[in-house]
Amino acid sequence: MGSVALIDWRRKLGICSVIESELWGIYEGLLAAWSLGLTHLIVEVDNSDAINLIRQYKMGEATLALVPHIVSLINRNWSIELSHVLREGNILADCMAKFSHWDDLLCHRFLSPPDLLVSMLEKDYHDSSIEGG
Repeated sequence: MGSVALIDWRRKLGICSVIESELWGIYEGLLAAWSLGLTHLIVEVDNSDAINLIRQYKMGEATLALVPHIVSLINRNWSIELSHVLREGNILADCMAKFSHWDDLLCHRFLSPPDLLVSMLEKDYHDSSIEGG
């Protein structure tokens, strides 16, 4: 398996829509990846509306406030693939959310994945290798 960065991100957003919450996750994740110096990134999102807003954005078009900032990050000098995953396929992210406490730091970078996640990561990697041929 290649170099993998595993980042746990959370933020108290107050009252907002589901799509705004997804966009915040994408934005903060991209900022964290850029600050880590990652050059190739696959961003898996279980909300197709969020991905469509980003892909269909045109300069000056009325949209949610975060979308132009996300597009600006994506257009930096790196390779990013936005990928839609089914909510059922997003078990790893759900499991990581259970590790967090609201009074913790907003972002935590694991130097190695917690033991509970290792088998999930290996299964996810194995399944993607089979699908990719």
